[in-house]
Amino acid sequence: MANQCQRPRNQGHTSGKDPGPAIGQEASEVRNVVEFVCLQQEDLHPDLLADFQRQQVTRRVIRAGAVVPDSFEDDWDIWDKKAVLAALRKSLQGGGAVIAAFHEGRVVGIASIQGNLGSVKY
Repeated sequence: MANQCQRPRNQGHTSGKDPGPAIGQEASEVRNVVEFVCLQQEDLHPDLLADFQRQQVTRRVIRAGAVVPDSFEDDWDIWDKKAVLAALRKSLQGGGAVIAAFHEGRVVGIASIQGNLGSVKY
């Protein structure tokens, strides 16, 4: 199954640089714009997540419908980011999609949707 995610026209954040304002848009209007881009294999270069800050402190989680204490912290280092990039590449190879949120040319969020749900039948 081919990757079904369509890249918006004239978008290509492969350099990681800010594309600047859209046609007819003043630079001051762009500051709060978050742009969502469907990424392809060539977009998943080693420095894509260089400026990405993945930090989360968790104290409680939901398990089996109940809130329970569970304390941990996520703070991605360079090795975590390399592992994430490898997982994103694998997702695309399996027919999935990877969508990144860019603000001022930097990744501020990323999502991966797997293309193969395994043995799930409907």
